[in-house]
Amino acid sequence: MSYENRRPDVAVFIDFENVYVSVRDKLNANPNFEAIMDRCSDLGRVVISRAYADWYRYPRVTSALYANA
Repeated sequence: MSYENRRPDVAVFIDFENVYVSVRDKLNANPNFEAIMDRCSDLGRVVISRAYADWYRYPRVTSALYANA
């Protein structure tokens, strides 16, 4: 594949606590990380994705994040 036709590389860094609290408070729902990652992949090839939080406060969501890493 030529350089001109290559999709750009995308790095995704998520402030999980802010996303989670904002979606919960504004939409009364849980964030859909599969949809977030799908949208990111629309922008290019996701080469790294990281979510940051105090994970001891959110033990139930870690498996969903691992599934969409």
